[in-house]
Amino acid sequence: MKKRNLLLFFALALGICLTSITAAAAINFDPGGVDDIPPLALDASDEEMIQHKQMLMEKLKKELKFEPLSGDETLGKEIMISEKLVKLPPDTKLEGIIISDHGYNSDDLPAYKISRGDSLIKVSIATGKILDEHLDPSAKGQSPFSFLDAFTFSEK
Repeated sequence: MKKRNLLLFFALALGICLTSITAAAAINFDPGGVDDIPPLALDASDEEMIQHKQMLMEKLKKELKFEPLSGDETLGKEIMISEKLVKLPPDTKLEGIIISDHGYNSDDLPAYKISRGDSLIKVSIATGKILDEHLDPSAKGQSPFSFLDAFTFSEK
């Protein structure tokens, strides 16, 4: 019974780990190729369970492709707006993705929060509608987000 509880604990821990990872980043995973890891017997020893877990974790680390959704790793990233590929300039990054907000129509969500310098714009991923825009006063009439003009629209 102890071994079965330990196996359930490892399965639960792995599930929590993967759930945490998906909350922080988009994940692309091709489950093919796990056939090379033999199944774990129900009567496996503690040592065999630990080895099996290590093999699975190593395989996952090799197969997972993490795509950051915010921060400096997104500088110059390619994103999709209205099903069109948009390349962010090298000094422009994602600040995050809005998935729920009472201030916006649900048809306009999810939306990107994109920053360039001290300016910030929120753009619907599906429609390209500009939901909000805060421009740095030092921009002096020039929009730091003009590279988005072909992909976005404003209802103002």
